[in-house]
Amino acid sequence: MQEPARTYFAPAERSSEEDLVFQIKLIAELPIVHNLFDSMPVMVALLNGNREIVFANLAFKKFLNNSNLSEYIGQRPGEAIGCLHSDDCSGGCGTSQACSVCGAVNAILISQQSGSANLECRITLKNGDALDLMIMTHQYKIGNVEFTIFSASDISSQNRRKSLERIFFHDLLNTTGALKGFIEMLSQAPENERDDYIRFSKNIIDHLIEEITAQKELTMAEDNELQLNISAFTSTELLKEVSALYAKHMVSLGKEIIISNGTDNCVITSDKGMMRRVLGNLVKNALEASDEKDKVILSCSVNNGHVEFSVWNKSIIPLSSKLQIFQRSFSTKGKGRGLGTYSVKLLTERYLMGKVWFETGIDTGTTFRVKYPLEIAQNN
Repeated sequence: MQEPARTYFAPAERSSEEDLVFQIKLIAELPIVHNLFDSMPVMVALLNGNREIVFANLAFKKFLNNSNLSEYIGQRPGEAIGCLHSDDCSGGCGTSQACSVCGAVNAILISQQSGSANLECRITLKNGDALDLMIMTHQYKIGNVEFTIFSASDISSQNRRKSLERIFFHDLLNTTGALKGFIEMLSQAPENERDDYIRFSKNIIDHLIEEITAQKELTMAEDNELQLNISAFTSTELLKEVSALYAKHMVSLGKEIIISNGTDNCVITSDKGMMRRVLGNLVKNALEASDEKDKVILSCSVNNGHVEFSVWNKSIIPLSSKLQIFQRSFSTKGKGRGLGTYSVKLLTERYLMGKVWFETGIDTGTTFRVKYPLEIAQNN
């Protein structure tokens, strides 16, 4: 006897082929359903009680590269669109730990209980692309069979605009406000203090440029327009640059950045600027998660032709955040802020041929790790 499929969240039960054929025929006998949903510009699917697709409209088929319905009949939405977690468990879409915070499966389950739901959903696809969707679900009965009307609208650009507005209208406004304050103090400062104010002002301008450049590069990275700038540099050199840059940042006030004594030094042939951007994001996140007088520790090790960098701080990441940490638009710092760890994963895995992961625990704190080949070719 075959063991039941494993699940950590939603039911894993699947429909028999006979049930699927019956449900498809039931919908086929109502052409108004086809005509109505096919005329809608958003993706719409009809799901059976086991969350499986038995009908999809033209917009959904277009999203799936105009595939025939037979190719994804019986699949769940995450399986059809290629969600990164859709095959984490043998039960499929909706059954992994990550699915517990997925807006899509939660909207379906809520709808099955209360009739309808409306939730945002962040999905990372197996090919590395990211989607921000607004999911709307509603129960619909044909005869004695209950279906879920599942619609998905792409709100990626809307969420991106909110994130950028948050960054430019909040973070950069704070930065320029600090710059204005230093310039005003400079005009009144004694001669022997002016060099300090000029140095502080220059640091703020450097960070302003850094923020703007980071957003420009992230947009180019998502559009596959970034070109690698390959050069040789040392791991110690890179860590010192990142440490020096963020030691002067406002988020490091009262905190300490330390490069571990046991850090390996090696020559890396890669894109130094992009790698610095990745490590800088991790350091900034660690500083923001730290309290005054806390330390952020950087280290590096070399093994089997790869270099591994780590960034540690003593705070911990709760489970709900752990499951979403690398998704676009998700942030522990509030709505509209989620670009930091997402950009780390995007630049690391799409461009630098690397891997990023993290460990967190009450006794160990949080360590983010990125691993790269010591050398990548110019044409990557």
